Amino acid sequence: PTAFGILRGTRAEVAAVEGEWYRILLPDGRTGWAHETLFDTEGRDGADKPESRDASVVKEIEAIVFDTTPEGHETITVELNSFNPPKAYTVKGKTAPLVVCEFADTRLSPNIGSTVPGRGELVKAVSVRRDGGANSPVRIEAAIDPRFKYSVDQFFFKKENRYVITFKK
Repeated sequence: PTAFGILRGTRAEVAAVEGEWYRILLPDGRTGWAHETLFDTEGRDGADKPESRDASVVKEIEAIVFDTTPEGHETITVELNSFNPPKAYTVKGKTAPLVVCEFADTRLSPNIGSTVPGRGELVKAVSVRRDGGANSPVRIEAAIDPRFKYSVDQFFFKKENRYVITFKK
């Protein structure tokens, strides 16, 4: 079944290749599989077929930092060793809403604990969890003060392998 459509000219990252199928990652975070005949690579007809990413690279979260910008926005920056954007979503927590970022097939650097130092006015706490053992996704959870309305922006900087999530009141 079709999960979603995209318009001609939409840029997509090829995350994996299986036969004639590309697993694509769109700038807005959506992912899906699409047949190779639907794409020009780098906008050139006749370009070489993308290669699947190197499966031998062990994905790792190297650092997680909470910060407040001069504009008063609160950010969580995740430093990674490879291209690995997370699945991000919100859930209703027991005491506060949570913004969750899940990193599949990823390990944590040994220097990362179960909490991230720092707290803001909007983001009250940041925790790091792995429920279900070593093969489960790494979850970074930001507990949000329920008194505020907020928006969330997320960016993955591919060259730096840096994921930044920004919280704004």
